[in-house]
Amino acid sequence: MDGKISRRQFLRRTAAATIAGTATACSLPALASANPATEMGMVIDLTKCDGCGKCSLACQKEHNQPENSQPVGLTPDNYLYVQHVVVETENGNTEVYIPRKCMHCDNPACAQLCPFSINEKTPEGPVVIDENYCLGGQKCKAVCPWHIPQLKKGIGFYKKLEPLPFGAGVMFKCDGCIQRIRAGQVPACIPACPQGAIQYGEKEAMRKLAHQRAQELDGYIYGEQEGGGTSTFYVSQVSFVEIDKALVAQGEQLRMPVEAENVLDTPNGLAQALLFAPIAGVAAAGIAAHKKMKGDGADEQ
Repeated sequence: MDGKISRRQFLRRTAAATIAGTATACSLPALASANPATEMGMVIDLTKCDGCGKCSLACQKEHNQPENSQPVGLTPDNYLYVQHVVVETENGNTEVYIPRKCMHCDNPACAQLCPFSINEKTPEGPVVIDENYCLGGQKCKAVCPWHIPQLKKGIGFYKKLEPLPFGAGVMFKCDGCIQRIRAGQVPACIPACPQGAIQYGEKEAMRKLAHQRAQELDGYIYGEQEGGGTSTFYVSQVSFVEIDKALVAQGEQLRMPVEAENVLDTPNGLAQALLFAPIAGVAAAGIAAHKKMKGDGADEQ
């Protein structure tokens, strides 16, 4: 077998899983986890980042990606890169280096509006795409306030479905090193930074640290309110309004607008969420069925 299944097989399994899932949901009460995960967060201090790029190299190594010491942006093979921008201030030009990656929103639109339900906010904090079942629809990128996820074409689960009128590849982005977190470790970028510009810990402790550091600098915080709130808190001595203006003037596609909003906080976003919910539910059931049945040797006709 080549691993492919027909559209009829996929839809048949989807329907069966949907019925079974509905029956289970109706008969069993919701159970709280005996050991709920602690939500984690990150502080990135831009006054300490010198743009060395070692965080990006560590990320590449952790995710078995081709090593590139000077990435020019986020790509399907590079989840973290360091922007360099010169900001005009009252005291003259100031160089600012900004490690950019997924912000891991509190209420991620990318997860809520994924039509295939393969993007989720984990209890530990990171927002994770299931790369094994992503169909590359790019909805996650369209609704992300920073357009973080990146498409790698011509690969992925959609190629196993014969034929479907959608599918383009797989979306990739920072996964917060979720496997390391669950193993009791910190994300790979943390120990790689020689300046100690990135700190990691319980989210509320990181929020307090960000406020403390911003007060020391008479500076600014980014990520606490933007996008509806995130697990990543940037701290800067330079206003993020001015940083974003400089990014725009420099022609950077990846901005830091202080007005970045979560599409789920808009009427249109809520309408989309209601529209996609049943579709995502059916897709999730089909994927769950495939996960359960793959490798069972059954070759249905």
